[in-house]
Amino acid sequence: MKLYRVIAIVTLVIMVIMGFNGQSVLADNKRAIPIVGLWEGIDFDDGATHLRSIRRNEDGTFSLAGNATYFMLCGGTDRGLINGTGVFEKEVLKTKLSLTCFNDGQIIEGLESNYELDSKNGTLTELRQFGVRPPIIFHLISPRPKY
Repeated sequence: MKLYRVIAIVTLVIMVIMGFNGQSVLADNKRAIPIVGLWEGIDFDDGATHLRSIRRNEDGTFSLAGNATYFMLCGGTDRGLINGTGVFEKEVLKTKLSLTCFNDGQIIEGLESNYELDSKNGTLTELRQFGVRPPIIFHLISPRPKY
């Protein structure tokens, strides 16, 4: 019985020394890019469901693509695609976007959206240029990639 206790204590000490405690797991999560993935949220202004796909590019910028069940700017249809690029600084993804409306072929350029990461709650808040309140709160629905 004493041998098991000694083995358990030695194993625990080795794990702590090598960094396999809970603190190092949190540090590993911080090293991963927490904004990369597929996010979903509800627009409380019009009830639309929104998706945003965010990936990291080789040059360190981020690409964003998205759709919704309702686009006011596309004549109230769900036929459209948001796409653009951005940079991630101080927990905020700053993006320049365009919206392509599939119903009439209109392309709306020069849109800007900032996405603020709340690491504590694991949410992403879209801060839109139009000042629409409340903002869309996105939740990660895809597994976070491991780097």
